[in-house]
Amino acid sequence: VLTVSDGEEACTVAAAHHGPIDVAVLDVVMPRLGGPEAARRLLALRPGLPIVLCSGHPGAIPHQTEIDLAWRWLTKPYPAAELIRAILASQAERPDRPDGTAAPAGAPGPQG
Repeated sequence: VLTVSDGEEACTVAAAHHGPIDVAVLDVVMPRLGGPEAARRLLALRPGLPIVLCSGHPGAIPHQTEIDLAWRWLTKPYPAAELIRAILASQAERPDRPDGTAAPAGAPGPQG
């Protein structure tokens, strides 16, 4: 687990980290660089990286565009089980899954 305090640091840490990153869990509203822009930058560094965006602010989750249709969205507060489901679903959708297998048939699709 790599922890950071803001979106800018998330990008810096991801760029410097030489190991795999299985998923990025980001808050929509963060200091210095918000979650959606941090997610776009992370995807430029690591194409195919699963993204889970979280927000406790009504209306903070932006309208989805083509680039972020596969992002998972969680509204705070959420139970830990919901976060786990979002992470597992993002892994199932990942085209380059860490175990090298294809996503199973019937795996959950992107949510909006």
